[in-house]
Amino acid sequence: FQQESALKELSERVTQGLAEAGRDREDIRTELLRALEAARFGNSSCEQCPASWLPFRGSCYLFSIPPASWVEAQRSCASAGAHLVIVNDLDEQDFVSRNVRGRGYWLGLRAVRRAEKIQGYQWIDGVPLSFSHWNQGEPNDAQGREDCVMMLRTGMWNDARCEDKERDSWICEKSCSSSWICPPPLIFFFSYQPPCPSQPGPVPALGDLHSSLTATAHTRTYLAFTGSKIRAPRPVI
Repeated sequence: FQQESALKELSERVTQGLAEAGRDREDIRTELLRALEAARFGNSSCEQCPASWLPFRGSCYLFSIPPASWVEAQRSCASAGAHLVIVNDLDEQDFVSRNVRGRGYWLGLRAVRRAEKIQGYQWIDGVPLSFSHWNQGEPNDAQGREDCVMMLRTGMWNDARCEDKERDSWICEKSCSSSWICPPPLIFFFSYQPPCPSQPGPVPALGDLHSSLTATAHTRTYLAFTGSKIRAPRPVI
C-alpha cells in the first residue's frame, strides 16, 4: 500500500511538473519572439504588449488556443480592445504565418455578398481587400456559404463558414498603447539544463534558439542587442 501511495504521489508531481514546464515554455517562446522581432526591425517593435501578446511594427497580436466561430472570435478580440487580425502586406503575412501552431486561425476578413453572390472581400475595418495570400483553388465559396476567411496551418488563406467553431482559433490585433514604455534593450531566455548544475552549458547559437524552447528551463541568461545581431554575456545563475 505504501509503495502504491508513493508511486501515485510521484506521478502527480511529474504531471504537475510537466504542466508547469509547458507554461514556462510558452512564456519563453513569447519573450524570445518579442526579442527577435525587435532585432529584425531595429528595435522598432519594442513597445510593451500585454502578457501573451506578440509585438510587430507597432501592433500587438494574440494567438488564441480554443476554437470559436468567427463572430465569437471577433467578440473575444473586442473585449480585449482589439479586432481580428488585418494582414496588410507580405511582411505581416510572414510574421503571422510564422506563429501559427498547427491549427487554423480566423482572420478579420469577410466576403461582401449581394444578391447571394460574392462581390469581393473587405477587412473588419471596412477597407477592401488588396493584399491576399489565398490557397490554391480558393476562395471557392463552397455551397454558397463560405463568407469568412481563415489562415490554414500552412499560412495560406481559405474561405470557410463563419459559424464553424469546431476547427479554428483566432488572432487578435491592436495598436501598441502610447502609454507603454519601451523596455531596456535586454531580454532573457532559459538555456538548456547542463549535465551538472554547477557548470552551466554553452548558450545556444541564434539558429538554435527555437529548439532551445523545448529544453528544460534552468539557467537565466541575459542577451543584449548589438545593432541587429544578438550577443550573449556571461550567464547569470
